[in-house]
Amino acid sequence: MKIWTDALSLDGQEETSEYQALGPGAFLLDIETTGFSAKFCSIYLIGCAVRRDRQLLLTQFFAETPAQEPAILAAFADYLSDKNSIVTFNGQAFDLPFLESRARRSGVNLPLRQLISIDLYRTARKYRAILHLPSYKQESIEKALHIERKDKYSGGQLIDVYQDYCRNRASESESLLALHNHDDVFNMYPLLGLLSYEKLREANVSLTDIQSNDREMILSARLNLTLPAIARVQSESVYMILEKNQLHASIPLRRTRMRYELDHPADYYYLPEEDMVIPKVLASSIDSSRLKKATRQNCCVKKEGLFFPIDDFVMKPEGLPVFREHPKSRQTYLEFPETKSEEFIQRYLESILHSIESYK
Repeated sequence: MKIWTDALSLDGQEETSEYQALGPGAFLLDIETTGFSAKFCSIYLIGCAVRRDRQLLLTQFFAETPAQEPAILAAFADYLSDKNSIVTFNGQAFDLPFLESRARRSGVNLPLRQLISIDLYRTARKYRAILHLPSYKQESIEKALHIERKDKYSGGQLIDVYQDYCRNRASESESLLALHNHDDVFNMYPLLGLLSYEKLREANVSLTDIQSNDREMILSARLNLTLPAIARVQSESVYMILEKNQLHASIPLRRTRMRYELDHPADYYYLPEEDMVIPKVLASSIDSSRLKKATRQNCCVKKEGLFFPIDDFVMKPEGLPVFREHPKSRQTYLEFPETKSEEFIQRYLESILHSIESYK
């Protein structure tokens, strides 16, 4: 067994609060295996990194032969003694179950289930509808975030390299194996920025510009967080771009007549001549011949104005009437305030961001 160590300076690394996920007791983890099946394949390299001040400290446990797998698992178990949380990329589906399975076979106790687990792959996939990345492999996301990688091999390609190393002990093969795991582990650190998308559900915006006419509303705003990659929301109701801490959106407008449907039709009368409803408690002075039973179709308030559509995935702002064009219309609208109220528009933009996990 070999143990390698290295340190990466974080000086000059742009960081946000998401990087606090790698606080005391937390570490980054990536493993290299001889295949995908924990039943038939083994682990030959376990890479871990912790943060100490302005450095990432890497420790790699390397099995020079498959027979040394129990030794690196035992060394990794000792490494876990003061750890409370773990950060991986697809670790919940692959690395952690694989480690547990191989540890059981070797009689090594790995208390992985006691650790808080953060899987950056799951975070990236969760927001794939707004990230629009060509692939969600770690290397592809690194390219999208302009993270440099020296290693040019995939884990699958390195299986043959490891088998060759076991036969020949070539230093070049050893270097290739170490470098791939080295880059996988160290490059997870800047990927922690992906956790900022989780904060969209409670984001605040500060409106910086409003432009509108009878057809379109163009908005610019500043976010109270910074995103590592451009995100887009595109539907018939909104086109929104989120870049770093800036938001730009285009929302279509319609000047027309809409209806706001009232609850509990049994509490209203319908006046056909006026095409309106009134509460029953106010109808005592009106000739009963003019009163008709209110129904779901006519129990509404009709209004001329400027409206904009809202998507099904968006949580409707509390206290605001939701309009429809027809009784059976699925598309809903909000009335655009003629005063261009900043507070109203900010609330709407925030409602989109807070609902973004439901965007498909």
